[in-house]
Amino acid sequence: MKTKLYILSILISAALTVYAQSIPLPAQLPSANQQLIQKTVKDGLFILQTAYILQDSTGNQFGRQGKQYFNQITSFAFAIDNHIITHNNSLTPWLHDDQFQQYKLQYQPFLNQTLIKNITDSAFTDIDSTSIAQAKPIFNSYTALNYPNTQGFDTDTTKGYKDGWLCLLTQPDTTNFEIRCINYPINIDSLPSISANIQSIMPKTLGGVYLNPVISKPGNINFKLCGIIQPAPQGNSFNIDLPFFSSTKPNNNISTIKPNDPKIIPIQKNKQQPRKP
Repeated sequence: MKTKLYILSILISAALTVYAQSIPLPAQLPSANQQLIQKTVKDGLFILQTAYILQDSTGNQFGRQGKQYFNQITSFAFAIDNHIITHNNSLTPWLHDDQFQQYKLQYQPFLNQTLIKNITDSAFTDIDSTSIAQAKPIFNSYTALNYPNTQGFDTDTTKGYKDGWLCLLTQPDTTNFEIRCINYPINIDSLPSISANIQSIMPKTLGGVYLNPVISKPGNINFKLCGIIQPAPQGNSFNIDLPFFSSTKPNNNISTIKPNDPKIIPIQKNKQQPRKP
């Protein structure tokens, strides 16, 4: 009987060992604070997909590689008081598109489609053409789109020391998006932006916001928006734009385009004429 019990205990021990080894654990679990910030920020972060077409002088429109658009980019946006705020580059995707450069003498770029979803949504939806047509410059190098029923973030316009959080919207692969929150104290003075460097290995970062916890009354903490985060060319470096202390209109320059090419193909025109950014 003792022998049977001994053998049984060995089998149970072996089974538990195999079971434990079969569960991969993440390299680093988010702290309780990080999880709280992620829950706080998620409703205010959005993903944009903007596609554009080429149009010649006679009004013919062209896509590329069999698609109904020439190219498409994915970018970051956030909400403030029934508006979506995004960088100007999001609505002028051709300005930083190498594929566009060889066509910029005889074709004109036009936005063809603008899709949006919240970080918690499963699918993108169209931003209506009226919102695009009424887009307005805000702060420095950003654009505001009407987006009703979106409260978004409150802003913190006070200067000084902030023991706040970098809240980054990352894209580990082509279809998934994640929020990563990192405690990163900064000191806001008169500079229009500051640099942030982190040691963590990060996936592709689309952008983010800098939030500062403000105690409005005992028991209430409001995470207020202090800055807008744009990825810098150096991988794990970021620029934190601080536009809430001044407001200057951006310079919206539009490029022009180049001759007929077998790589681009005519596409069926949309019912609504595309908006020229």
